[in-house]
Amino acid sequence: ALPISQVLYPPALFYVLLPFPWSLGVFCLLHLFLGGLGMFFLARHWTQNNFAAALAGIIFAFGALTLSSLLWPATIAGLSWMPWVVWLTQRAWNEGGRILVIASIVGALQMLSGGVETVLMAWILLGVMALSDFICDGSQRIKIVLRFTLIVVLISGLSAAQLLPFFDFL
Repeated sequence: ALPISQVLYPPALFYVLLPFPWSLGVFCLLHLFLGGLGMFFLARHWTQNNFAAALAGIIFAFGALTLSSLLWPATIAGLSWMPWVVWLTQRAWNEGGRILVIASIVGALQMLSGGVETVLMAWILLGVMALSDFICDGSQRIKIVLRFTLIVVLISGLSAAQLLPFFDFL
């Protein structure tokens, strides 16, 4: 049976259109690589150190949580997008511009992945980070609030086809 929670997740076409047992395994492994790469970029953004970033990417990709998530395509997909969402959203509320759109698209991909727990973890972390930046950076408070809100609205709009039935069910 196909994972039903990924009906609207565009990369899921990979295992829908190709032979299922093989393509689902490749789908999960590609997401494992995607998550490790995302953690590399996030850690490099935070530390400015390539070695530390590479180590963080390897640990993320081969950690117990990530490897055990390979059993559930929705969870590994949501988990693989998490470092990308954190990295790009943080950059978006600080820099603005076209990165807002890129962060919204990546956030929508994570939202459509069907991994509810990983989406919740990412946005709790982002909420705490945004609050910290809001408190510490008095000169940028309005920009942080407006950009963060814009990202949430854009992601919600891009993911509305999946979110609205969920909220109706809830």
